[in-house]
Amino acid sequence: AERGVESPAVIVVGAVADVVGFDPETVLDHADFGQRPNAPTGIDVVVVGGTVVLDHGVIATDRPGRVLRRT
Repeated sequence: AERGVESPAVIVVGAVADVVGFDPETVLDHADFGQRPNAPTGIDVVVVGGTVVLDHGVIATDRPGRVLRRT
């Protein structure tokens, strides 16, 4: 299992998911340590645990999800 995930994911209505919608040709990080978060270029939407945390440049304040640790 890669990264602790046992099987391929399936996206269905009502399921919880982590999803990133991006253009690999244009992804660029604008983060600067210690500064307010800046939205990346080329990543349009990020959904964590079914909650949208990045929507076309708007970064949500919610921080859903949890750390996956290898056991």
